[in-house]
Amino acid sequence: MDFERRLKNKTIFAVMSVLLILCTLYFTLDIRKQKQFIDWEIQKENDIVHFEIKTLLQNTNQLYRDKIQYFVNNPEIKSQFKANNFQALYQKIFPFYTVLKSEDPYHFEINFYSKENQLVLNMETGAGDPSRKLNSNSVVFKSNQEKQKKKGFEIYNSQLYYKIVEPIIYKGEYVGCIEFAIRETEVIEHVEKDFDVHIATLFNAKQLDKKLISNLNAISFKESQMIRSTSENAFFQETLKQKITFPNKFKYHSKYYYVDIIKVETNLSNEGLEGIIYFREITDLQNQFKTVVYRSLVIIFLILLSTYIILHFSFNKIILKVFNLQDSLDKRLAQKTKEIVKANAELNQIFNTTGNSMRLIDNNYNIIRVNRAFNMLSGISKEDAEGKKCYDIFPGPYCHTAECPLNQIKNGEDRIEQDIKKSSRQGKVIPGILNAVAFKGEHGEILGVIEDFKDITKRVEAEEALLKTEQQFSFFMDNLPLGVFIKDENFRSVYLNKYMDNVHSNDNCQNKTPEEIFPEEYANRVIEEDQKVLNGEVLIVEDQLPNKLGEIKTYQTHKFRFRAADNSWHIGGVSIDITQKKKTELELKILSNAIHHSPACVVITDLEGKIEIINPSFTQITGYSEADVIGKSISILHSNNSKNTIESFQNIINSVISGKDWQGEFHNKKKNGEIYWELASISAVKNSKREITHFVIISEDITARKKSEKELIDAKEKAEESNRLKTAFLANLSHEIRTPMNAIIGFSNLLLDEDMSKEEKVKLNNLINDNSQNLLKLIDDVIDISKIQSGDIQLNKTQCYLNKLLLDLYVSFSIQIENDSKKEIHLSMNKGSREKDFSIITDPVRLKQILYNLIENAVKFTTKGFVEFGYTLIEDDKKIQFYVIDSGIGISNDKFDMIYDLFRQADESFTREYGGTGIGLSISKKIVHHLEGDIWVQSTPEQGTNIYFTLPYEQPESKFEVEESNSVNQFNWQNKVLLIADDIDINYKLIEEILLPTKAKILWAKDGKEAVELCLKNDSIDLVLMDINMPNMNGYEATQKIKQHKSNLKIIGQTAYAQDNDQSKCLDAGFDNYIAKPIKIETLLSTINKAFTKN
Repeated sequence: MDFERRLKNKTIFAVMSVLLILCTLYFTLDIRKQKQFIDWEIQKENDIVHFEIKTLLQNTNQLYRDKIQYFVNNPEIKSQFKANNFQALYQKIFPFYTVLKSEDPYHFEINFYSKENQLVLNMETGAGDPSRKLNSNSVVFKSNQEKQKKKGFEIYNSQLYYKIVEPIIYKGEYVGCIEFAIRETEVIEHVEKDFDVHIATLFNAKQLDKKLISNLNAISFKESQMIRSTSENAFFQETLKQKITFPNKFKYHSKYYYVDIIKVETNLSNEGLEGIIYFREITDLQNQFKTVVYRSLVIIFLILLSTYIILHFSFNKIILKVFNLQDSLDKRLAQKTKEIVKANAELNQIFNTTGNSMRLIDNNYNIIRVNRAFNMLSGISKEDAEGKKCYDIFPGPYCHTAECPLNQIKNGEDRIEQDIKKSSRQGKVIPGILNAVAFKGEHGEILGVIEDFKDITKRVEAEEALLKTEQQFSFFMDNLPLGVFIKDENFRSVYLNKYMDNVHSNDNCQNKTPEEIFPEEYANRVIEEDQKVLNGEVLIVEDQLPNKLGEIKTYQTHKFRFRAADNSWHIGGVSIDITQKKKTELELKILSNAIHHSPACVVITDLEGKIEIINPSFTQITGYSEADVIGKSISILHSNNSKNTIESFQNIINSVISGKDWQGEFHNKKKNGEIYWELASISAVKNSKREITHFVIISEDITARKKSEKELIDAKEKAEESNRLKTAFLANLSHEIRTPMNAIIGFSNLLLDEDMSKEEKVKLNNLINDNSQNLLKLIDDVIDISKIQSGDIQLNKTQCYLNKLLLDLYVSFSIQIENDSKKEIHLSMNKGSREKDFSIITDPVRLKQILYNLIENAVKFTTKGFVEFGYTLIEDDKKIQFYVIDSGIGISNDKFDMIYDLFRQADESFTREYGGTGIGLSISKKIVHHLEGDIWVQSTPEQGTNIYFTLPYEQPESKFEVEESNSVNQFNWQNKVLLIADDIDINYKLIEEILLPTKAKILWAKDGKEAVELCLKNDSIDLVLMDINMPNMNGYEATQKIKQHKSNLKIIGQTAYAQDNDQSKCLDAGFDNYIAKPIKIETLLSTINKAFTKN
């Protein structure tokens, strides 16, 4: 009895000890598996959070780095920055800044700093802030110091900012930098909301600036400094007191948390960034773990209790049965037990080392075994699952089909993998990956299938979130007001947003190369640019392309390279339609050039009248440079700064401020003190709020116009005076014409009296001739006036026999004085040279005309006394000085200039004592100047007048001989035949009568064509008198044709136009000589005789 009791006790103790060990082992393995499952869940969430935070920060930094590149690489922005034109810079950037502010989810700032660390422009305020002080460790200070781009964290306005600073280089010169500041708070809050975590940023206190740390509500943690980005600092203060390490789990206020740090790859180690700490609540997982532990402990306790009771009350029966077993049975049982234990150990290992849902199914679709992950995922307990049909418990979509994993395994498949969805008992749809493999016996026979179902809910949610993000990104990109494209390293387009569809005229440019989209020349240029980008260059190019509507648009494209997901280089590009901008720039350039090159002064002042801008015309007109006037009052130009002037200018400003433009004239003063007149227009310049900010003054120097106006007034008065003089001239002209005409007509009628003696008829004929000469001279004077006023006066310089010319004048005026009984004048002539044939090269006709006018005036205005004329040689100056001196009425000094004006005399009354038209001296002065001489007068009233003029002295080279006076009766041309070519009958009859006593044979041609025909047919013609102006063919052309066939035939030209250059034209045309109408008998006979003599 005692033995049995001791055996019983020892057996119970041994069995209970072994069972306790087995239960302890089971409990340990189960707890470890559950812990692994929880760790797997945490790690899975941790991986997602890691990925999202890193991606978000990298995308954020890349996004804003790309944005800042637009400003840094824009040449216009750099130019305005260099010129310190910050207002224009603000206007340029503001539209783009506004779009960013409206579209960007994060708070950011854009600031421009000079190289002296001065804040010159804040895009939020539109102005600079010289008072903002920069710490020597600030990102901007370091960038300016090293002239390189910098990035890092800074504290500003009690907020943490991540700053990107890019230097601005203009034409090789460092001019400052641009700062892009992104507040990290919104970025962190975005992650916290999406993933239900708490996030803080951890910095190394040794590397952070102590001054920055002292300004923060910071929490010390070991050797680092933790800076909270959001508002829940109390949570971190409490938790971090526990001095936890990373990663770790801890309890806080009855809740469990998992904490880890994310190392962000941002190249910010020098700025002190340790990483990003995030805390995730795992209370549910921890409670689930506790439940499993408690349940396992209860099961173990029940097993131990049950075993003890069984052993205690059934020990004898068991012992008896054990001792009665056969050895063979013991061996078989032991072997089988080993196999089962071995098999169970493998299954346990498989089932307990995975967090996936697993179940074992036999060939009859019965569930043999499930793991705890299956229970948790499906919501079905082990008891409710094992022994049931697989298609009734947590079924898949392919049950009862050929796609059933068990059916496929039976049909020979080794492994099945399916993406399917299952529904838990609570109705939750769970996406997952099902892997099924055969469960085989010891002989390789298929006993069933092992299913492994991996819950991929988080991954699907992440993929859906990613897809949603991609859709949002795609929608965002397609609605951007600019084109975005991506090309691979073979220049093929792999992404184009919708905007690019309008940029290209082709309908589909996706997955195409430039050769497939553009013409060859343009495609080659694009490929060349893309190759440069792949080589590391950043390009900004402008192109003009037709869109789908055929409109030519101008685009600015920013190209850069980046690493794609497969680590290959890709080309990114942004195209902006700058057509309107280019048009505006062109208009502004045209306007700027117009202002810059405007002959009018342009001045822009502030409201106080201080000058801010001037154009070059201002400097040219006033003499003031920009340095002289910029910042000074416009009153610097006032000719005087009296009280009235200041009040008047203030009234003008008040008028402009009231909304009215002002226009008027100023009397201003130049820098050199010169006074000038200015016509000015003053207008107000208003800003977008309709507030007046400046005044613009556009003016022009009207000094010349004012002078012209005065000259016009004087000219008007002079014209009125000239009109009056012309009226007087016409009255005098009428009188001067009627006087000789009256004598000519009267004496011509008297010649018809048959009783008149021959001597009386000769006398009357002489009178008629004298008056005809006077009338001809008057006509010549009127023609000369026309030539002088039209500038068409012509000279014919030739050899002039000076003494003969003076003698002719002396004889002519001697006769005139002798025949005038009212004149008691002694006329004398002085020859400067005693040579009989003394001659010079000049225009003898014009010289005689000058002397005739001067002598005629001297005789006219001298009643009693003397008149002397002559010349003297001034050999040193190579000049000849002519003079006419009289003792007549004289001229007062104030009328010396007046007497040379047309139609004027010293006495201009209609009842004046002396006749004449008043044009002789004016004609004489003009001719003297044309002959390169000077004329002047000396006179005293009632004492006489001396008039002098000089002409150049040139050695004579005579072409024509001096004509000698001849009588018609001297010539006998009985054997000569003369052809007269003239279309006027009276001219022919006059010449015929003159030549009648010479007995020459006369032929008549009425035009040039007839003259040519007669000359070619009649070889007996000895000489031709050719009129110049005839119908059908003029005299020049007729002479040339005749000379072509009969070069020795003498041809003498005659014309009624009496132009100065007619003689030269005649000689050039082939004439042998030339005479002018009205024809003088002696001249005609002398010229013909000379031709016959030479012949």
